[in-house]
Amino acid sequence: MIKKYFEVATTQYTQIRSSKFFKVFIWDVLSKGADYALLPVYLKILSQEEYGFYTYVLYIITTTSGIIKLGIDTAVSKMYYETEQYDRGTMLFSANSIWFIFFLGLLSLCLMTGIDKIIFANLLNIPENSYLQIRLFIFAFILFNLIQTTLNVFFVIDDNALVYQKYNLIRTIVGNAVVIGLLLFVANGNKAYFRLYIEPIVFLLSFIPLIIILIKRMKFTINWDAVTHGFKIGLPMVGTLIVGVIYNISDKYFLQKTSGYNILAVYNLALFLTLPISLIFSSFQTVWFPQFLQVKSIQERFDKSNKFSLMLINAYLAIFFFLWVGLIIFIYAGLFPKTYLPIISLFPIIFIAKVAESLTQIYNNFIVAWGKTLFNLLVSIFFGFTTLFLNYFIIPDFGIQGAVAILLIMSIIRIITFFLFVKSHINGAIH
Repeated sequence: MIKKYFEVATTQYTQIRSSKFFKVFIWDVLSKGADYALLPVYLKILSQEEYGFYTYVLYIITTTSGIIKLGIDTAVSKMYYETEQYDRGTMLFSANSIWFIFFLGLLSLCLMTGIDKIIFANLLNIPENSYLQIRLFIFAFILFNLIQTTLNVFFVIDDNALVYQKYNLIRTIVGNAVVIGLLLFVANGNKAYFRLYIEPIVFLLSFIPLIIILIKRMKFTINWDAVTHGFKIGLPMVGTLIVGVIYNISDKYFLQKTSGYNILAVYNLALFLTLPISLIFSSFQTVWFPQFLQVKSIQERFDKSNKFSLMLINAYLAIFFFLWVGLIIFIYAGLFPKTYLPIISLFPIIFIAKVAESLTQIYNNFIVAWGKTLFNLLVSIFFGFTTLFLNYFIIPDFGIQGAVAILLIMSIIRIITFFLFVKSHINGAIH
């Protein structure tokens, strides 16, 4: 059995390695995996409570950034190849102006009304005065996330992903070196707060060369057809993203509310340790999605998607054993604080859940290609509010074990839902 697995895995690796996309894949993994390698350093610098708080804030920032983007990244990815209808330079300026103007409007609204103080202070379970210490830096971090995703999408669709990934690797290493140095030698008091002060500034400055490249490709003229089409593609996804806030944040909200940031730190660390899943999948998606759109036969798309799903499962299985053994060694060797010991039993369950989530995106490619964003919205509403209901009633009594169980169950049901929907749609189209 084991011998057969390794034979299949070796054959698949040989096929991938001979692909012209292999360099893109490897550099993407390296550029996004640098933060992963620095994890032991940050766990030594930040206390467990500080780490729990910092990672929770990052989840909120990432989710908020996705909503502010208004689904424009998906629209840009599709419209970029519609050269007969849109001039690329004009389209890039028009589409990206949408999210930028929306961000500025939202920032102005928050600064004038202070509504963000109420929302964030409640989400973070801290006094408003404490939130005001990090308020502007949170908005700077949101802007950084918006720019980062914009640059990533642009360089991928412009067939320059390798350039972006090489630069991003250097930027990540140098940027984190600066942040770690400041945390060690300058920071006083709450280091989670200090990290939130300096990271967005350092990372925003480091992206200036790539921002200049993107701006030079733009033509500063509004194409209202592109704006309208961008809204048509992107806005139906906003509802999905808003509901996604419930799906992605409610477990952490109830966990920190009922168990505190020390327990949340264990949960968030377990989630972060599954990062190789998203690294591998995002690298794979970078390579596969443009090719997916060019495959005309939906049956061929489906067959290839199933084949790649199996290949990814093989890769994830090998990575799981490597990570789990490494995690045990790191904790008992003192590289991770022993207060994170409960993570050893939780990690396998969370890993399976995250594998299911990543594979769901393979079948979500069909939803994007078919423009069936309403399906995504309805599914997200169902799963979002079901998850909220379960988290509300289960986490206060069962704590972190309840949160992990809910994550696993909902992730498995979600991928089954997407797979069956795509399969039934293809069978209907063929017959």
